Amino acid sequence: MPKNEKKSWKRVFEYEKKEHIPLKEVNTETAKKQRGRRFIPKTIETKDLPKHSEMLSEEFEQSIKVSKSRRKIFQTKNVYFKITFMNDIYYHEKDLEKNGMDLLIVLDSNKAIVKLADEETAEFSDKIKYYEEKQFKTLLRRVSSIDPIKTNEKIESSLESEIKEKEEDKQLFVEIRLFPNLDQDEYNGALKSIKEYLKTKEEELVSETIEEKRAKIRARVHLSSIRELTEGVEPISMVDKVPRFHIGFSHPRHIRSDLNDFHPQIKEDSPTICIIDSGVVREHPLLQG
Repeated sequence: MPKNEKKSWKRVFEYEKKEHIPLKEVNTETAKKQRGRRFIPKTIETKDLPKHSEMLSEEFEQSIKVSKSRRKIFQTKNVYFKITFMNDIYYHEKDLEKNGMDLLIVLDSNKAIVKLADEETAEFSDKIKYYEEKQFKTLLRRVSSIDPIKTNEKIESSLESEIKEKEEDKQLFVEIRLFPNLDQDEYNGALKSIKEYLKTKEEELVSETIEEKRAKIRARVHLSSIRELTEGVEPISMVDKVPRFHIGFSHPRHIRSDLNDFHPQIKEDSPTICIIDSGVVREHPLLQG
C-alpha cells in the first residue's frame, strides 16, 4: 500500500477510535460558536423588564419549592431546576458559573438542567427581583424561563406507563442514574441513601457504579418504590428499565435449518445481534504450523 494511502487509513482509524456515541446522562457538550460569524444574543426589551422579572421570580421560587420537597430520602443541600435561554447555552455557560450554577445536562440547544447551592438561592432570587436596577441584566435579560423538574421526566416513558397501571406488586430490573457532573460528596450521600432505602423496602440491590462525573445503581424493585425514589432523591436524573437479553445457540452441523427455527424471546423494539460462525477449516493453509 502506498505511504500516502497508509497515512490516510491511519487517520481514519484514529478518528474512529476517538469517536463514541455520548450517553445522554453525561452529554453536557454544547455547540461552539462558528468562526467568522458575528452573534448578537436576543434579549428582553427594556419596556418588558418589570413583567419579565416578575415572571422569572415566580418560576424560580416554584422551582426551589419543588426541588426542596424531594428530600424525603436524601438530604441534599442543592436545588435542581431547568433554565431556558433565548439562544444557545454555549453563549451563557460562563454567566451560569458566575451566578453559582453548575451545568449538569444540556437538554436542548437552549435548555439545560442546573444545580444551585441552597446558600446561593437567596442571592440569585434577589438578582431576579431587582435586576432592573442592578448590574445583572446580561444573563437574566436572556433567560426565557426557569422551571422545576417534573417527576415523570425522571422516569422512562414506558416505565411511567406501567406505573400508571398501578401494578404495584410488579418487580422490575431497573437502572437508577444520578445527574452527571456532581461532586463526590453528593454522589456518595445519594447512593448511600438509595441503598438504605432499598434495604428497608427489602428490594434487591444488584450493582453500583461511581466515577468522577457520574454514578448509578441497578436493582430489582417494585413499581411502587420507583415513584417514591424519584420523589425522595432529587439528584436522580433517570430511572430506566435494564434491557432484557436472550442468548441462543444453533447447532454447528445444521446452521441453515437452525437459523430458520431460531426465534429468541425478545420484544419487538429490542435491538438484535446475530453472530454467524461457520467454524474452522482445520486444513486451511493459514492455520498450519
